[in-house]
Amino acid sequence: MENQNNLRYVDDDFESYVFNDLGIIKIKKNVFEIVTDIPESSKFLDTLDYFENDHNISSIIIVNDKGCLGNEEYKRYLNSIFKPNDKDEKRTHLNSAQRMTRTRQIVILNNIIKKIVHSTKFFVSALNGEIVTPFWGISLAMDFRIASRNVSFLLSHIEMDLHPSGALPYFLPKYLGLAKSSSILYGREKLTLDEAQKYGLVSEIFPEEDFEESVKKYVREKFSLGKNVLSCTKRLLNSNFSGLENYLNLEECEFQQK
Repeated sequence: MENQNNLRYVDDDFESYVFNDLGIIKIKKNVFEIVTDIPESSKFLDTLDYFENDHNISSIIIVNDKGCLGNEEYKRYLNSIFKPNDKDEKRTHLNSAQRMTRTRQIVILNNIIKKIVHSTKFFVSALNGEIVTPFWGISLAMDFRIASRNVSFLLSHIEMDLHPSGALPYFLPKYLGLAKSSSILYGREKLTLDEAQKYGLVSEIFPEEDFEESVKKYVREKFSLGKNVLSCTKRLLNSNFSGLENYLNLEECEFQQK
């Protein structure tokens, strides 16, 4: 008999539960609170560790509610810490507290990426709605990406005159090559879902209705492989990310120098 959803943690921002051999993390809102607030980010990272150490869990799915990884959330967060210069609205000046908040966000995002890449579990990104730069990057760190039909990928860092975070400049060339990645990172405001699927950045597309349930069903049917197959294959594939640690250090230093 299949287990019912076993709720492990819930608050206003995210919840986690276990369904059979799946660990589910659902981001509901305030995603930048999750990746800047130390207590909240600790709960999120602890959840990843809990799923990692549970031998009954073979796959981890991170799914988001529509809008919570989108442009409005990103702008709200950035406008809360960056102060425009009167002469140029795109140029920003940070005091020490604001710089600490921004640094903390980059470091926490990078810690999440490292946990995903070094995990022995199979990670699935279930994307819903607009996906801004840093969370597009995180999705590419995962092993498989499923998108709702309403998904679009926004290069929002360009509008805010910021470097692309979430290790997007590291992961994107792994999929598309340097030339194509450069043309997107320098010259595009968004990437459509059709383009993302064409380039292999999204593996499957599901209707918006019952999206979360459809993803769980698909992952259980498609990836019902032995845990050893999943974990060993992931370790071998992720040897392609051997330079990730140096890249993440560079990204953090790049911001510190601004």
